[in-house]
Amino acid sequence: MIVGHTIEQYSSIPTELVNKTEEDLQEQYQGWTVEEFSRNQIILYRDFDSECGEHYVLREKDGKVVVYLRTGDTEELVEETDIATEFLTETDRIELQNGIEANGRVELNQLIEDYE
Repeated sequence: MIVGHTIEQYSSIPTELVNKTEEDLQEQYQGWTVEEFSRNQIILYRDFDSECGEHYVLREKDGKVVVYLRTGDTEELVEETDIATEFLTETDRIELQNGIEANGRVELNQLIEDYE
């Protein structure tokens, strides 16, 4: 299933890439496209033909908000929060019963913060 969203990840340049050329970078990161290469920033881009592994579903379980990782048609429990559903609105509880989807960690964290 191709979902058409972007995952951005920011990190410091690894020490093994300091003082390397764009050609050195391309050789080390084969399969990636170098979108920007400057002394202050490197941007790499890559398309994947598979699931990204960052599809989450929030649900209610035993009176708490829980997080599942969705892979295809299966869901695996990854986190049980301390957020009690009894203090949420009726609308929120209904949405949790149906499952609230989050694409990526940023969206997941925002949803969890909204319920805290």
